[in-house]
Amino acid sequence: MDPYHSAPALHFNDMFRRYGFPIIALNLIKTKEKSPRESILHPVFEQTVDYLNQFLPADKKIKYVAWDMSRASKSADQDVIGWLEDFADEVLATTGFFHSGREPFINSLRRARNSTEVNRILGRRQSGVVRTNCIDCLDRTNAAQFVIGKRALSYQLYAIGVLSHPSIPFDSDATNLLNGMFHDHGDTIALQYGGSYLVNTMESYQKISPSWKSHSRDLIEAIRRFYSNSFT
Repeated sequence: MDPYHSAPALHFNDMFRRYGFPIIALNLIKTKEKSPRESILHPVFEQTVDYLNQFLPADKKIKYVAWDMSRASKSADQDVIGWLEDFADEVLATTGFFHSGREPFINSLRRARNSTEVNRILGRRQSGVVRTNCIDCLDRTNAAQFVIGKRALSYQLYAIGVLSHPSIPFDSDATNLLNGMFHDHGDTIALQYGGSYLVNTMESYQKISPSWKSHSRDLIEAIRRFYSNSFT
């Protein structure tokens, strides 16, 4: 094991160069397992971030967030999508987003409300990015990035005047198109890397499809991935 964490240092340095500060690292690796496998890596990743942060200024430290998404999805009292949407709002409030044009005048009026002073935003710049990982960066990562992307899209559509409020419902054409794009992209990578389609889709995490249907599909894809990884 590299005591200086050279490879992660190069990785995060490249992210700083590309996206600026801050880097928000969302770690979705499991924290508890009956037979520890991926959970072994959880404390190692946290130690790596702690080590790198000691060399960074206070305002440029990596923001580390750990959340066991797999465990949360199996809990009846936890809302996976709700947690991710709240997290996405925090991310966008921190990094902002790029917009090269003036905001619609109506947006500045809404923001001013009863105030007599109206300040129109003439453009926006993004600084920083959210970096998401699970153990193989397929199922959980794809779902989390979709929710973050959906929130970003809603802010972007609001910024150009398409929406009157920065929010897109899940049962909308825009969300369905975006979900389809992420699903196809995830399936393509999963087939190349794991030998199966995505095991858990957004429908699995939303818990809106019949449980027998989503569970049977997830089970078939999990078996297919296990076989591919073990024998091919």
